[in-house]
Amino acid sequence: MLDLFESEIIKRDEFLIFREAVFAVRDKNENILLELVKKLPSNKREYLKQILHSKRVVVDNKNGQEETEARKIVKAKGRKVANNIKFDN
Repeated sequence: MLDLFESEIIKRDEFLIFREAVFAVRDKNENILLELVKKLPSNKREYLKQILHSKRVVVDNKNGQEETEARKIVKAKGRKVANNIKFDN
């Protein structure tokens, strides 16, 4: 019954919504976005960078209810082995 009152926005990933908004601003006028980011303190710039690399992932699915957590998404770099030889997957 409560599902009828939920908005579609509640079910969406807020990190994705924010990322899409930032990229839309960047696509319209990149210079304004760069100036805005330059004016931020370094800790806020790092936080913005972290937010832009985050998304919600499903960590549990109990009784049809998905539980999600915010996670930072990173790309794996190649493995390093002896003698500084690097093998990329």
